[in-house]
Amino acid sequence: MTKLSWALAAFAIANIATSAAGASINPKLVLGDWYGEGQPGEPEVYWIDHYGSDGSFAVEARYCTNGRSDYHVEAGSWSIHNGRLRIATEVVNGRSESRVDEYDVLAFDGRTWKDRLISSSLLPEAVGSEFTSVHVGQGFKLPGCHPTS
Repeated sequence: MTKLSWALAAFAIANIATSAAGASINPKLVLGDWYGEGQPGEPEVYWIDHYGSDGSFAVEARYCTNGRSDYHVEAGSWSIHNGRLRIATEVVNGRSESRVDEYDVLAFDGRTWKDRLISSSLLPEAVGSEFTSVHVGQGFKLPGCHPTS
């Protein structure tokens, strides 16, 4: 499962930067697209978290296994308060599915975002996992899978 399946995705003290959990983060700095790679047990997973100004959240992910590619999409809502990101997933691959995941923001500078999963209604065994993503421009595409030899 991707960060996005744990519902991702991704962070600035007073509009610039933060390096400690619990710091106030301006939600406007979170808006846009964030790209990351890997997750526990699945190093060849690539994802883009999309954070909308209306509180909407979407993630698209590509899982690569033995040169095969599986595409995955989730949608829901997001909020951030006191350095804690909350993602409520409502739809997974076109099917209704409800779950909530929470992350502590460990570092955020508007370009790079690092967080730790602290609560997951779907994958409690993933709690404690850390994820890093980078801010990318709209239209950024997920990389393809690399064929195995």
